[in-house]
Amino acid sequence: MEQYLVWLIAIVVSLIVFVPYTVRYMKGKQSMEKRRSEAESLGLDKPKAQFPMVDRTLCIGCGACVSACPEGDVLGVVFGAAVIINGERCVGHGYCEVACPVGALKVGLGDVTSRPDIPILSPVNETSVPNLFIAGELSGLSLIKNAISQGRMVVSEIANRSKPLIETGTLDVVIVGAGPAGLAAALTAVEK
Repeated sequence: MEQYLVWLIAIVVSLIVFVPYTVRYMKGKQSMEKRRSEAESLGLDKPKAQFPMVDRTLCIGCGACVSACPEGDVLGVVFGAAVIINGERCVGHGYCEVACPVGALKVGLGDVTSRPDIPILSPVNETSVPNLFIAGELSGLSLIKNAISQGRMVVSEIANRSKPLIETGTLDVVIVGAGPAGLAAALTAVEK
């Protein structure tokens, strides 16, 4: 008889603990799914600027990216994986990318095909005009850290392509702009 009483108490305690948790989980999941559906209907799930790209095959649904985002409502966990809820709010901080324990996120550019103000660039930020590079806000990623790394990357690429010319001292580089990208490019050019 005692054994049945112990099992009955264990079942009651389990129900008291797990039922409220399950109800809260289901309500949260429904709320996230509703917000995602609204975002899809408004076209906000496909941002036109920088946003986190989620590799759903790697995502474990821990929600670290959601809580790391200072903008709020950019990401959410739906059906056990991170999804874009409101991509228009993303400004490209990249905190979600850093917070992801499995590397399932990368902050990059969204659908820029409908934006005539952003040029199409190669992986080293070269335009369709040979030897014309773009760095900084004009490339579409507007954070200072992105501008600095792009400025350094562009000048490093120019230096790598121009090794013979550097040795003879006949290389000219024109840097237009003195923002973070321009300053980083100028400092890298002096260094190279």
